[in-house]
Amino acid sequence: LMSSGKPDVLATLRVPGTDLSFTTGVRRKTRNPVWKESGGGEYEAADDKDPGEIEVIVESSGVGGRKKIGAGILKLTTVRREFRVRHWLMLRDDNRKKVGFVCVVACWTHDPKLVFDPFAGPVQYKNRLQNELQIAVYRARGLPHREGALDTSLPN
Repeated sequence: LMSSGKPDVLATLRVPGTDLSFTTGVRRKTRNPVWKESGGGEYEAADDKDPGEIEVIVESSGVGGRKKIGAGILKLTTVRREFRVRHWLMLRDDNRKKVGFVCVVACWTHDPKLVFDPFAGPVQYKNRLQNELQIAVYRARGLPHREGALDTSLPN
């Protein structure tokens, strides 16, 4: 955290067990950063298995490197197909203490290029498999202004 009491913050979104991950840029000296950054990639969601989760880690960045402020989890079962859904996640530190909120946007889509098979029969789009996950981090609110402090106001 900076001496002004406001952190320089960044966020990392990842799907554990996959290569699907991205990190935002750093937002300077703010407890309420706005990122509006997105990523995504190939990730299949079959109907017969749990699709997993997105882990969001918010960190402060400073001279001594990065320090975790808190993390939140979004279960991918709550993400809808072909429809962007915004979720406010509660951030918790390593001691499970509430340390703010982060807004994540997610959507399952189908990209036919990811399932191209030049030797298969006719292309069928009837029961398209969700094969691409698009995720974005919009903003965070109520991050601590100093270690251990918490703004308990709820996000809009």
